[in-house]
Amino acid sequence: MITDSWTAKLEYLHYDLGSVSYSGAMSNFPPGGGGRPAYTIGATSSTSFRGDIVRLGLSYKFGYTAAPAIYR
Repeated sequence: MITDSWTAKLEYLHYDLGSVSYSGAMSNFPPGGGGRPAYTIGATSSTSFRGDIVRLGLSYKFGYTAAPAIYR
């Protein structure tokens, strides 16, 4: 609590869901090439699923009245 009516919060979240990789190849077989490719192209791609989140919150309590001292 900042005051009787105002509160604040700060949150931090880190997540790591792993990674994934893809690879593949594509060949060009020309007509009459005897079944051999003229060229082959390979490609690889990878990505990771992780990140960081920061949240800041500020709240106001409308109509807040402090409890009597007997209940504190």
